[in-house]
Amino acid sequence: GMHIFIPLPPNATYEMGEIVPAGGPVTLRAPAPNPLGVAPRADTIRMVLIKITAAGAEVVYDGAGPIEYANAAPARYRLEVFITPQHLAPFLRREASRLVREYPWIYANAIEVQ
Repeated sequence: GMHIFIPLPPNATYEMGEIVPAGGPVTLRAPAPNPLGVAPRADTIRMVLIKITAAGAEVVYDGAGPIEYANAAPARYRLEVFITPQHLAPFLRREASRLVREYPWIYANAIEVQ
């Protein structure tokens, strides 16, 4: 899942659902997940990092990952991960063209940076 790393002493790490206290630069990190038992990079993974403030939501990263988002401003951040399961195509045969498409895979809880 996503976590926050503060690269100053005490080098603290905060997990999903936690609140990061104010002060010091904050880096958000999320490794690119891999489906269990599937060869790495067999599927297309898309990771979306969303910054949420009183003004609304803003996508600050949209790509294959992993995510390393430095100097995160005060806000709530949540991670969404989508998967296109190409590894299923041989099993789906004629239905593969219809069923092998992007699906939501992970909706992470928010982390709040103060």
